Amino acid sequence: MSGLLVVAAGCGAPPGDAPVNDNASDGGFVFDGEDDPTIAALDYERSELLVQTLPGAAATELADAYAAAGAQAVDAIPELDAVVLAVDPDQLLAAAAALAEHELIETVRKNYLYAVEVAPNDPRAAEQSHLDQLGLAAAWDISTGDSATIIAILDTGVLPTHEDLRANLFDGYNVVDANTDSSDVHGHGTAVAGAAAAASNNAQGVAGVCWDCSILPVRVSLPDGRASSRAIASAVLWAVLQDASVINISFGPLEQDKIVLAAAQVARNNGVPVVIAAGNQGARKSAADSEHALFIGAVNDDDTLADFSNTGPFVDLVAPGVRILTTDRTAGYARYNGTSFSAPIAAGVIALIRSVNPDLRPATIENLLRATALDLGASGRDSSFGSGRIDAAAALDRAETTEESPDATPPTVTVSSPRDGATVSGRVPVRVTASDATGVADVVLSVDGAPALADSVSPYTFSLDTSSLAPGTHTLAVVATDVVGNASTARTVRITVAGATGDTAPPTATLISPSDGATVFGTVEARALVTDNSALSRVEWLVDGRAARTTPVTGTRQEVSFFWNTSTLSSGSHTLTLRVTDAAGLTASAAVTVRK
Repeated sequence: MSGLLVVAAGCGAPPGDAPVNDNASDGGFVFDGEDDPTIAALDYERSELLVQTLPGAAATELADAYAAAGAQAVDAIPELDAVVLAVDPDQLLAAAAALAEHELIETVRKNYLYAVEVAPNDPRAAEQSHLDQLGLAAAWDISTGDSATIIAILDTGVLPTHEDLRANLFDGYNVVDANTDSSDVHGHGTAVAGAAAAASNNAQGVAGVCWDCSILPVRVSLPDGRASSRAIASAVLWAVLQDASVINISFGPLEQDKIVLAAAQVARNNGVPVVIAAGNQGARKSAADSEHALFIGAVNDDDTLADFSNTGPFVDLVAPGVRILTTDRTAGYARYNGTSFSAPIAAGVIALIRSVNPDLRPATIENLLRATALDLGASGRDSSFGSGRIDAAAALDRAETTEESPDATPPTVTVSSPRDGATVSGRVPVRVTASDATGVADVVLSVDGAPALADSVSPYTFSLDTSSLAPGTHTLAVVATDVVGNASTARTVRITVAGATGDTAPPTATLISPSDGATVFGTVEARALVTDNSALSRVEWLVDGRAARTTPVTGTRQEVSFFWNTSTLSSGSHTLTLRVTDAAGLTASAAVTVRK
């Protein structure tokens, strides 16, 4: 997979040309996030841009916008409304400035190059001071993990033959080469995996935090350790489909990477917490706290802040990250520094919590970790230590007795534009704010009572084409639904449309694969083509009549896909159905019957 390049956090940036920041060379246009000097100084891929488009954007209009800016779409992540554009390196900034002004494009980003964040009868467990620091001996009296608890390690791969890892390894995936070879091409991933879940009580080497948990290795990097933002986001979505219990990402600085954070939102909404390294630049960052992922900083073994650990409002918690003894790609063991290792240590604690109480929602786990953390620095949450240093023993003790309360509180939702009573024509941006403690699953915009557009990734902004509406007054209603099914009260605004025609033609749906009568096994990529004369809204995949996935779609023609994990199906015949809805609420469907 080509695309945005990221380097794993902590081993240092690879040699090469010094980064060039030409951000101010085009009429003062500034890329989002480059008010942060560490991001502004990052190198980037000169021939690509990444854009996120608005739900409701027509494919033909987007294609025209790309062409006018001298760009061409080369790949996409439909779940995130993200498109990868190829551009002339000499025209990258001019293209970005033009695209940023287009009403159908939500964000435009450079293809940044990030750096890796490296900075008990097991014979070397006594050398692992972080185990005592976290209170893991007491935590292990409660649980040492469960093989059904899966830690997805999105990294440079994992050495499959390491004596302290092989017993816990699942078959993984290689996002870069689109195959199942998830072996380590760099070394960083093997070390990260061992910090989270090296086997223990096996008279070998070291102990991981969750030593009886399973490791799902997902290689997202090139051999030099660089990985793309697009690859990381795609890997997050893939790991969710593999029933990961927690996902670890030890790359950075990612606190302002909207593509990765959008994927993290999808994961969290599906019950999977995402843990990300806070970064090793030793910088004070201004990024706000993300509600979609936990960012982990690093402390020394005396609970003082590691000098390399980034700080700022986005830091949620800290964990040991200095001289961490862990598994090494040489099949031996080595010590590493960096938030790259604080993050998997935190992920390992989350895996222990899920082993003890698998029904806890991500929001509950996050609150539990904050409530039991050792408060460091200024009283309460601060920008250096977040809510404090993770205390595994206290967290597991609390998790063992925590019961998930029924959530009957719906999301809060407001419509900031258009204003009530506005007269509109053509395309109208509908801007919505929605929030919920457990997570907003989606926001649906209805027109005159019929669902028209859906958005599952914040910020929630729609591009409503009013040319398909009859002249006169129409009611827009917005409903947000949380991850447990609570729906908000509809927030409505009335608009007056002048000059338009109604849409009475339904969309079309054509399944490309699998073919009818096919035999399936493992994870199958289902693909389909959906079209509409006016504007597509969403597609729903159903397995034997039960909803498996809903994805917003835009434009008038789009190929959609669904990674279908058929390993959970019983032997025999099963029906896969695709249902597509357009902006007018009209539907069409297509189905195939396959055999497992």
